[in-house]
Amino acid sequence: FRRCFYLYPYETTKQQGIPHDLNIMYELWRVERYQERNALCSTAGLLPLIDALPPGDDKAELEATVARITKQYDLLACKYHSEKAANPNNKMAFN
Repeated sequence: FRRCFYLYPYETTKQQGIPHDLNIMYELWRVERYQERNALCSTAGLLPLIDALPPGDDKAELEATVARITKQYDLLACKYHSEKAANPNNKMAFN
């Protein structure tokens, strides 16, 4: 792929405080933030691209989709944090 897109920047994921997500990002990119360009591809955040769209139905639909995904991600983060005390080795279900 010449261009890779991401929904949430690293900083957002870090604020959620889910180590597995951070580890995945680090393993994929080996950095604590996405590089905009490297020898293989360039990256772009979807949120700034959506923000740059002109007002209209397409933009509203994308914003609603992001809101739904963000709500689910927040719920999963809350679930993770509420259950991690019962999982002292911080093991994932498939680990």
